Amino acid sequence: MKLTTLPEDILLHISTYLTVVDVLSLKQTCRVLHAFGSTDYLWHKITTNFDLPLDIPPGVRRLSLPGDQLQRIVMGAIRLEANWRKPKPHVERTTALVHDTGEPYVDEMYLTPGGKLLVAAQRNRQREGRTTAHLTVWSLEDIGSPYRFASVETSGVYRSSALLLQEGGRPAEMIVATNEQSGDVLEFYSFRVQDRMSSSYPMYTMRTASRRLRVPPHPRAPQSRPPIHRIYASGNVVAVTVVSFGAHVNPGDCPLEILLTNTKSAVLRWVHPRFVQPFSFVWVRLQDGFISILGKLHSSLLLRVYNIPAEIHQETRVMHSRRGSTDESEFLDLGSPITELSESLTQNSWGIHDIATVSPTSSTHLSAMTFYSFNGAQPGIGQVTRFPICPDRPGARASYSSSQWFTTGSETSAEIAQVGATGRRAVWLEHNWETRQKRVMKYQPLDGRATTGVLLPPEPELPFTPSTCHSLAFDEVSGRLCLGLFNGDLYVVDFQ
Repeated sequence: MKLTTLPEDILLHISTYLTVVDVLSLKQTCRVLHAFGSTDYLWHKITTNFDLPLDIPPGVRRLSLPGDQLQRIVMGAIRLEANWRKPKPHVERTTALVHDTGEPYVDEMYLTPGGKLLVAAQRNRQREGRTTAHLTVWSLEDIGSPYRFASVETSGVYRSSALLLQEGGRPAEMIVATNEQSGDVLEFYSFRVQDRMSSSYPMYTMRTASRRLRVPPHPRAPQSRPPIHRIYASGNVVAVTVVSFGAHVNPGDCPLEILLTNTKSAVLRWVHPRFVQPFSFVWVRLQDGFISILGKLHSSLLLRVYNIPAEIHQETRVMHSRRGSTDESEFLDLGSPITELSESLTQNSWGIHDIATVSPTSSTHLSAMTFYSFNGAQPGIGQVTRFPICPDRPGARASYSSSQWFTTGSETSAEIAQVGATGRRAVWLEHNWETRQKRVMKYQPLDGRATTGVLLPPEPELPFTPSTCHSLAFDEVSGRLCLGLFNGDLYVVDFQ
C-alpha cells in the first residue's frame, strides 16, 4: 500500500510524529501529499509544540489562523533562526526613521509583539519654559514605507508609558504617566483610525488627554505623594508600580506597591502589600486576564501568576484612603497564585548587579535577563531565566522553569539589555572599558547550552556605530532591533 492511498486519519496520526520541517519536506514529494500537508487541522496540530517564537498578532489565537498563514509564519521563524545562529548574522535591511533632523535623542523605546509598532519617548524637553515629553508611535508593518501613526506631547516630568492594543495589534490608546506639582497622574490618549501618513508629514500632535487619573495616596501613607515607577497595560486593565514611601512595615520590604485600574470604569485599587512584601524588588506584567509578579527573593527569582480579581472589572468607584487606615477592605486581594515558580540566581552572589531586564509577557512565557560583574577580578556572568506560565489553561501549573548562564569579559559591562518573552533570543549593548568601544551582543540557547555572539560589531557596515547608541528596543519574534542614537537619529535593523 502506498503512503498516498492511506486514509486521511491514518496520515494525520503519522504526522503527529513529524516535525514542522518534516512536513515541509513531505509537501514537496507529490501533489497529494502537498494538499494533505496544507490542511488547517494538520498545521494546528504540528505547531502546538513548535518551540520557536511565532509572529501571531496580539489577541489572535493560533488555532483561529488558516493553515497556509501558519505555514508562512513558521517558515519565517525558521529562516530567522537560521540567520540568528550564524556567527555573524546577516543584516537584511537597515531603515532610517529619523535622520539628520537635529531632534533630541530618544530616551526610551519599546516594540509591540511582532515588531509592528515602535513607541519612542523623548523625556524632559524644555518648551516655552515648561518641561514636556514627546512620544511617537511608528508603524513598521511595511518596513519599506514606515510612518508616524500618532504623536503625543505631555506636560510635566515623564515617568512611563504603555500602549493598549485592539485585537490584531492596532493601537487603541496610549497611557502616559507624568509628574506634576500636585502629584503623579495617568493620562489617556485615544487614537482615531486614520489613513497612512509619510514619515515627513507634519502630523497633528495630541496635547490634551481624553481623561486623567490621579494616583491616590497609599492607605498606609496617606500624606505621601507616591511617584510612579512603571505602568503596564493589557485589555482594559492597567497595572502601576509605585514607590510608596512610608507604606512599608519592615525596612527590608519591597519599595514598590501595585495599583490596578480599569480604563473603562476608572476604578483604582491598591493591591494588598503582602503580595510584594517578601521581595526586595518586583516586576509586574499583565496578559489575558492574569497578573504576573516576578520578584527577587534572597538569591532567587520567584514568579507568581494570579487571576485579575473581578472587582477590577465590576466596580465603578475610586477607593479613597482614610488617614492612617489599616482597613483590609481598602486593599485588593489577588487570592492564591495559579502558578508559582522559582529559579536560583547566579551562585556568585557577591558580584555587582549591573543590570536586570524582564520581557513582556507572551501567552505562554515570561523571561528575565540579569548581568553581574566583579570589578575586573574575573569574567562577568549573564543569566537568562525562562518561566513557562501557561495562562491559557486557568488553574494549570507550569511544568518547569529553567536558567542558562554565560560569561562576559572581565573588562566589559552591559549597559542596555532586552530579552524576549520565550527566552529564545536576547540582545544587549556591551561596553568595553579598556578599548572604550561598544558592540551589540546576542544570546540564544542552543543544544541545551547558552550561546552568545556579536550581533553588531564596533564598526559595522552600517550608517552608525553602536558607540553612538543611547537606547534600543528588540523583538524576538521578528528579530527586529531598533536603536536610538545620541544625535537624535533612529534606525531599524532587520535580520529576517
